[in-house]
Amino acid sequence: MNVPLILPSTSTAASSDQRKCGWGAWCLIALFAGVIGWGMGWGLQRWSTSKLLTQARSLAMTDVKQSQLAYRRYLQRNPSDSAVNLELAELLKHREPDAAFQELRTIRPDDQHFTDAARRAAALALELGRDYDAVGPLLFLEQTFSQDARIQLALAELRFRERDFESALKHARRSRVLNPQQTGAWLVEAESLDELKRPSEMVQPLEAALRLDCDLPQVHLNLAYVYPLVAREDEALEHVQWFLERFPQSAAGYRTLAMVQRARGNHDEALSAVLRSLKLKPNQFEATLLQAELLLFLRRPDEAYQVLQRMSEMYGPEFRLLTLLQRAAELSGRKNEADQWRQRLSRLSPNGRTQ
Repeated sequence: MNVPLILPSTSTAASSDQRKCGWGAWCLIALFAGVIGWGMGWGLQRWSTSKLLTQARSLAMTDVKQSQLAYRRYLQRNPSDSAVNLELAELLKHREPDAAFQELRTIRPDDQHFTDAARRAAALALELGRDYDAVGPLLFLEQTFSQDARIQLALAELRFRERDFESALKHARRSRVLNPQQTGAWLVEAESLDELKRPSEMVQPLEAALRLDCDLPQVHLNLAYVYPLVAREDEALEHVQWFLERFPQSAAGYRTLAMVQRARGNHDEALSAVLRSLKLKPNQFEATLLQAELLLFLRRPDEAYQVLQRMSEMYGPEFRLLTLLQRAAELSGRKNEADQWRQRLSRLSPNGRTQ
């Protein structure tokens, strides 16, 4: 039996092709619409984020809290924008220094702004007196900029405050080699040498600093202190007089004058100067020891003993103080007291510790 073959009509096939074309067009339209929508959304988000940054910057001078909020909302959307971290740290550095440090610490070492962040962190820490926060950034900057005299000076000053005087001296000398015109480096070098008990070596850096700036009071006073050690007493007197003309109420100035006058052999003038220093600032340890030494030289041991005894009640067993007390007791005829001071002295080492 022959089954007739039924073929679709031409109109039916055309209708199917039309439906396929229609679906394809709708898919293409939907795709374009999605792309356009995504692009508009992305653009809107970028505009909104950019507006936050503009708002943060415009409010920085008028409303710091709102500016800070806008900055933080911006950084939530763009956490890798380290340049904005720097801006926010600058805004916060005087109001919330801990928060400023936190912003700077978020910048990674491989970031292009890390060096700038290290500089700002070091400067902020030094400005606030937070040396412990300055050490790390300064050491990084030293490695990165080994020829920067300012970084060497900052490290010298930091190490000096830490009482690491050898390190302070090393950095100060490195700084002034890199920049001989940097007065601060010469001053730190001189102060470090003084702390290292090498005062005669202070002359050269102090004179270099004075050539750079002849009106530095501390340089004049320090030269007055060190010149007698190298037999330049007359020059020392000129410097301390220069200082006292400008600072007549300086206890340190009159104490230095007393030392200069003693070096020049003028013991009465020296005693007068040290008494003026103690009047301006009572109970100075070094000035009192100097007073006692001058009284002993002028053969006034009773007065010296009374002065030293009062100081021993305040300062306790100190090697130089006990040494002078023993001597004053002997010269004033106090044999029993002299023996007692000798016994106490025998239990001390020169650094003042009980043996």
